[in-house]
Amino acid sequence: YGARDFFEAVQALWLLHQMIPMAETFWYSISLGRLDQFLYPFYLKSIENGESRDFIKQILKNFFILLDSYGDGACALNLGGEDANGNHMYNELSILLNSYNPGSSHWLKNSIAYSTPLTKASRENA
Repeated sequence: YGARDFFEAVQALWLLHQMIPMAETFWYSISLGRLDQFLYPFYLKSIENGESRDFIKQILKNFFILLDSYGDGACALNLGGEDANGNHMYNELSILLNSYNPGSSHWLKNSIAYSTPLTKASRENA
């Protein structure tokens, strides 16, 4: 069965992120792409089911710690952007993910080594 909530979706993402390079016998960078877009339905489901935003933040914090332990500084996340009709795709999860910023004093500061770069997608670079 597929992931039922945010926690399970992030777990599945981590497993895939680890297994694909092993299956293909190389350890090159594997971008996580538009994480805020494909995890958003699971985020909404978890919030709808009463999960706290603090727990979601803890899941993200732990996920970034795992990503940093992986040591792939080129494993980029793309946030926001626009759809084919020019509608902005930035959402509440984009905001949480965007707070993962080495220069800020947010909830992740001093927690991890910041090897995963974030990019904000726009029409020009989406």
